[in-house]
Amino acid sequence: LVKQAGADDEIPLPFAGLARLHALLHADPLFAPLERAVQIRSLGNRAVAIEQAAPRTPLWAVDASLGRLLAACGAWQLALPCPGAVTAETLQPQLWPGERAIVSARTLHASATRLAELVAKARRRAALMREQLGHLRSSARAPQVWILLAGFAPLGLDQMTSAFGISRRGTYAIGDALVTAGLARRASIKGKVLLVAEAPRRDRLSAPLDHALALPHPALTEFDAAMGEIDRLLAGSSGHP
Repeated sequence: LVKQAGADDEIPLPFAGLARLHALLHADPLFAPLERAVQIRSLGNRAVAIEQAAPRTPLWAVDASLGRLLAACGAWQLALPCPGAVTAETLQPQLWPGERAIVSARTLHASATRLAELVAKARRRAALMREQLGHLRSSARAPQVWILLAGFAPLGLDQMTSAFGISRRGTYAIGDALVTAGLARRASIKGKVLLVAEAPRRDRLSAPLDHALALPHPALTEFDAAMGEIDRLLAGSSGHP
């Protein structure tokens, strides 16, 4: 349906394409709004009608593909998904065309705003990670572990060992680096010690970061290069007795 809606506008605005898409969705039995169901129940000697919420239609699939329409008309460069951009409210038959256009524009704006906020938050966290962990070797696994901790869930020692292919001693070093940087903490949950991501403080996220602090010191760069050379020598000699 998103492909059928197309975008043949001369200007990079998606509103005409959105109007065509909503018309197609409203006429499609899979996405058209469903009426509320009424269930009759007996309470004592009386029959009571209970109105139930209408079943949800799979509009999430439209949200996942809506970026194609926006990219086709030139409004977006990348066909990103737009969660929450198409709602059941925009498909209600009682809406006038002008009302439908206003509602669809508002929901699309809200979805795009949420995406922009997520991108900005990710950039701030990446800058914070470079600031706090930029002094580590380029092959250090601490940044990768923190990304996984912040994005998913706490990890135990065995999970870090299997996920990143590091030794048990290496997990202690990674934990120490993240705890020292204030990016994680150790917690005992059901008898197991887990590494839990710490939410960055608001002042650290909002304050402008000095990019010079994220750059390693020349001595650290030289040390990093030397350690990398040692790693290559050890890797080359590991196959010989």
